[in-house]
Amino acid sequence: MKIYKAISPRFFRLFKESGWVFVGQVSSIAGAIILVMILTPRLNPSQYGLLAIGMTFANLIIQVVMGPLSSGAGRFYSIAERKKDLIGYLYAIKKMVAYATYIIIVVGILLFFWLSSIEESQWAWLVISAFVFAALSAYNSIINSIHNAARKREIVALHISLESWLKIIFALVTITLFGVSGVVVIAGYTIAALCTLASQSIFLHRLALKHKGNRINIDPWIKKIWIYSWPFAIWGIFGWLQQSSTRWALEFFEDSHEVGLFAVVTQLGYMPMVILASMMTTFISPIFFSMIGGATDKNSKENVINLVRKTVYFGFLIIACAVAISSFSHEYIFQLFVNEDYWMASHFLPYVVLAGGVFSIAQLYASKMMAFMLTDKLMFASIGSSIIGIFSAYLGVYFYSTFGAVLSLLVHAISYYLLLLLSVKRHIRGI
Repeated sequence: MKIYKAISPRFFRLFKESGWVFVGQVSSIAGAIILVMILTPRLNPSQYGLLAIGMTFANLIIQVVMGPLSSGAGRFYSIAERKKDLIGYLYAIKKMVAYATYIIIVVGILLFFWLSSIEESQWAWLVISAFVFAALSAYNSIINSIHNAARKREIVALHISLESWLKIIFALVTITLFGVSGVVVIAGYTIAALCTLASQSIFLHRLALKHKGNRINIDPWIKKIWIYSWPFAIWGIFGWLQQSSTRWALEFFEDSHEVGLFAVVTQLGYMPMVILASMMTTFISPIFFSMIGGATDKNSKENVINLVRKTVYFGFLIIACAVAISSFSHEYIFQLFVNEDYWMASHFLPYVVLAGGVFSIAQLYASKMMAFMLTDKLMFASIGSSIIGIFSAYLGVYFYSTFGAVLSLLVHAISYYLLLLLSVKRHIRGI
């Protein structure tokens, strides 16, 4: 009975938190799949390919400019809470987001006028719409990181679900009103992100009000968050190039039709695995950060190491099951979720599931390095694997078309895992 009383509050809290994380991420996966189901009958593979290329510009903003701030915001919440300076921390995040927004505006305007000057108006509007959507979506991601670090899992789950399903609704609305194009679809995504941001702001304001009266000390937080976050921006450039290279290589060597096929198979296979891993890391990262604090206590370090090891074993079990299922049922999955114009790509599904799974396991190791404040040590694995992925994408597409693009995902995932494992063993004892 004493043992039960000792563990039950913590157990039920973790059970409740994991439940909310599960709800949010499953809703996100369902929303993403239904979005594919909604768009593929309305967009042929070529149109879908142009949309996929347009989203590479959005990913540039998310990964390189805003993504590092999201990571920094999540890592330093628990430290700010312990120092009783959450208001200073929040104001620092706000100021850094403002600087990042100025960069987005300047780069977006320059690209727009350059593309317009060379009579590429279609690409100019695609880029500007992608930048606006990316900025709003990144704001939501940063606020989600803050709420997740505060272990407000229900708020995170609510807004992940809200944005996923609003994208479906507003994409349909904009297509109905303005016709089918990549710009129109991204405009629907933008409205969804804006509505979600309005709700996010209300909850963030409530969180700030709870700590009203704490001292405001901005500059030290900006420095700490910057030191922690800048490596994310550096390898984010290479990561973005790697992720975009497959689509751009297919566009260059083949056509938008092949880009569309590749985009659909990755959305049905690769992305669900990444989202499942995100569900695991979303739940477990704040626990890592809370357990380890400033990364000085030896016992806390050992606890984090053991927890990562168990999580990785569980992750490999999930990957094996997912690859087996996709191998036997890829045709049925495509018939169920996408238009028949895309069915010819179904046999690629097991490969992208495996690639997404291996990449996800590597991300768990990366979260361990983040907990130990060793983000700069991740650059070797991230940049090295991205360069390998870029070369394999262009070589693979040149020789094997879409199958080569799929194989390049697997090559990148495996190289990232191996290089990251090498970094972990070198810098952290015990794994």
